[in-house]
Amino acid sequence: MASGFNVMNTILQQEEKRLATELGNIRANYEHAGIKGTKVERVLRDLLRLCIPSSLSVGHGEVFDVDGRQSRQTDVVIANQYHFPQPPDHNWEEPQKFMIECVECAGEVKSALEGTRMLEDCFQHAKSFKSLLSSPQGNSLVQSMGGDESRFLSRRPYFLFAFESKITEQTIWNSLNELNSSCREIDRPILDAVFVLDRGTLLYVRGKGKGRIGVSREDGLPLSGYVGLGKDVITRFLFWMFAVMPRQMYMQHPATSYLTPQDPGENRLTELGNVKRVQPLDVLVMESEIPDMAVAVGISR
Repeated sequence: MASGFNVMNTILQQEEKRLATELGNIRANYEHAGIKGTKVERVLRDLLRLCIPSSLSVGHGEVFDVDGRQSRQTDVVIANQYHFPQPPDHNWEEPQKFMIECVECAGEVKSALEGTRMLEDCFQHAKSFKSLLSSPQGNSLVQSMGGDESRFLSRRPYFLFAFESKITEQTIWNSLNELNSSCREIDRPILDAVFVLDRGTLLYVRGKGKGRIGVSREDGLPLSGYVGLGKDVITRFLFWMFAVMPRQMYMQHPATSYLTPQDPGENRLTELGNVKRVQPLDVLVMESEIPDMAVAVGISR
């Protein structure tokens, strides 16, 4: 008797075949690389719309945080129910601007990984996204496992999805490790996962008890770093996404921090992986010419 996994995996294998067919159709009908890229991005977004919970939406565009940092153009943005303003007529194929707190997951899509130079460019896209910090919110409820809160709540999960690759999985693994080594330990990984339809899956794991997803060797010893998980890419893609997307319910709308002028501080990532508000200015309260009022003036240290 087939298990539930077997049944679901069979369904999703058909989706893999459909994606490969879609890629072939796009290549047969379009010559321009930009058009082909736009088409394959939409194919993946359409698949995700069939799979994600109804409380989430799939779009694309730019993401920003309360300190004004912005990501590069992001091919896939999974937005939660707090995102606003909503696109007119629910046209999620129009690019949007997203607050980082309203993003559950994001990623880049490629029809083909042409080489390590392209992978490096994807890494830089991911780096711009990972620089965005979700504001510390004492008025929200969070459900996560040890290790995941500091990794996926302060900074949201980010993936790379490619329909095919001209470089091997081993080359991808080597390049990602080299690129990550140039970053602070707390910033690693910049790319959380890589999914390539004709190659397989690479996930970054942190070892036993350090996140919802763990991978062990045949002898039971836990692995850490980038781990290859083979084919059945769509199954593993959805499993990873559902496992790592933060489960957060805000008691106060996260846009509150964006609707008033910010103090001169800045959100920064600590070595523990959480976000701390740093105040680089002293504040001197001076008397105002208007009775019973005061003016706060920032004085540089």
